[in-house]
Amino acid sequence: MKKILGYSIVMLALVFATTSCDDVLDQKAVDAFNEESVFEDLNLTKAYLGRCYDFIGVDNNMLLGLREDILSGATDEVLCIHRPGGYPFVKGNMSPDELGHFGNWRFNWITWNLYSNIKNVNVLLANIDNVPTENAGQEAQLATYKAEAYFIRAFDYVNLMRSYGGLVLVDQPFELDQDFLSTTRSSLDETLDFILADLDKAIAGLPTKDNMDQGRATKGAAAALKSRVLSWSTGELMHGGYSSDALVSFKSKSRTSLLSDAQTIAKAIMDGTYGDYSLNGGTDDPPSPLTQADVEEYSATFSSNFTQKGEWNDEAIWGVQHLQAQGNRTTQNRWWGPCGYHNWGNNGPNEPVVRAFEMADGILFGTNTIRATRKFAKQLLLNWKLTLK
Repeated sequence: MKKILGYSIVMLALVFATTSCDDVLDQKAVDAFNEESVFEDLNLTKAYLGRCYDFIGVDNNMLLGLREDILSGATDEVLCIHRPGGYPFVKGNMSPDELGHFGNWRFNWITWNLYSNIKNVNVLLANIDNVPTENAGQEAQLATYKAEAYFIRAFDYVNLMRSYGGLVLVDQPFELDQDFLSTTRSSLDETLDFILADLDKAIAGLPTKDNMDQGRATKGAAAALKSRVLSWSTGELMHGGYSSDALVSFKSKSRTSLLSDAQTIAKAIMDGTYGDYSLNGGTDDPPSPLTQADVEEYSATFSSNFTQKGEWNDEAIWGVQHLQAQGNRTTQNRWWGPCGYHNWGNNGPNEPVVRAFEMADGILFGTNTIRATRKFAKQLLLNWKLTLK
């Protein structure tokens, strides 16, 4: 009897011990989250959306393509002095084996790498309707997050379309057993329609800038992106000027209709339909002739748009402020500023671009100016030679 009682006590102790161990070990991690746990909490869902913003330009170190090498360097507008070997497209010898910066991280904000962030957004959109809410305020928050996700996806697809034309349109999370071999690219018409549908959802669900945290998407930002992509789509090259292939040429949209749609949305933005916006400094014609004080005033007004701190002025529709104190920083001034001022002098404008602008006194850059410049250069060279002697 004592043995039976002893065995019973031992068994009960084991049962309690096992149950206790199960309870201790069966805990959710507090320092890491899986996909299931993220979309069980409104705040974690917001944090996940924040990372989608961070990677809207592929990596969170240089947002929105703000790199040392700017995209104009891939054209005849500016010259990148540091990596001429990275620009085979300017020399006309770009190939699938030699893509230059289009094949590395410097231009990855407009290349296939954007699909990594599109994948993240698709995961959010597939799960966001299941996030629990406790009141109408939280439901409104969730609806705004969803609209922001549509904006981010549209933004990334716009940059991809600008590079490649018709795209592989993905709007659902990938599955491990998915048949990727059956995936094909959509036409340019289908790609634009997909982007416009996302932007319409974003416009419908987003608040205006006065009711949104600065830096997050708004009605005005989504409407401006819609006008921009429609305007870009009016280009001659996308209407048979390069090829008649449906991947790079529109078939069901005319340049006239696309431009009309772009103008209509742009006018609505100007009229305040999507929030209050206005040009910094006004729209009156400048005085003639311009005095030096006038020039300095206009210059200060224009440059102030790019050096704003705190609350943006009404000309800013959407963008990112780089706050060094928070680790989110960039150094364009050093990269692009002129040599001789402790800068690197990268991305210098070529002569045809310089000729497109007036001189400081308002005179066109013409023959007389060129002759005067050459005379000055010859005198400078002569003085330099005399100094060497």
